[in-house]
Order: sequence, then structure tokens, then C-alpha cells
Amino acid sequence: MLINYTEVVVKEMLDEVITNYVINKSSICTCKLCLEDIMAYALNKLPPHYISSEAGAVIVKAAFNNTTNKQQVISALVEAIYNVGNNPRHSVGRDIESFL
Repeated sequence: MLINYTEVVVKEMLDEVITNYVINKSSICTCKLCLEDIMAYALNKLPPHYISSEAGAVIVKAAFNNTTNKQQVISALVEAIYNVGNNPRHSVGRDIESFL
């Protein structure tokens, strides 16, 4: 199975970044649409790290434990949160289920 490990890390770190690195949490929409837009935005800013075996997973996981790599993910997520928050694909109060 081919997996982009960067996507796994972004998904895992999203809640932590919202909780610990975003100043104005009340302005963040956490609907499914916005969270997916945040992840997509961040992933487009980050290099992919594909794995297809357990050995590859061990190597890539070790690389992501590096402070620099974690900081890149945090930075991309913070930028994504602010950009999606300022330009959501739905209007406030609108039924967002119609977008899904």
C-alpha cells in the first residue's frame, strides 16, 4: 500500500496546532469542509513523503521526529488555518451540508 506519510502527520497534528499555536481560536470553523481545506492547503505547501513498506515507514517516521520537519508542518498548518479561516468556501450560518 502506498501512503503519503506527510498526510498522516498533518491529520495527526491538526488538533494540536489549533489548540497550541493559533491565537484566535474562536474564528476557526471546524466543519468537515474547512478542516479538509486546511489539510489540503497545508499538504500543498509540504513535500510528500511516500512509504510502501514497514522499513520505509520507520525511516520516514524518524525523519518527522526531527524538530525542523515538525516545525514545517506546524508552519504550513498555521498558514492554512488563517487562509481558510479568512476565505471559507461557505458563508457563516449557511448550511454547509449542501457542499458535501
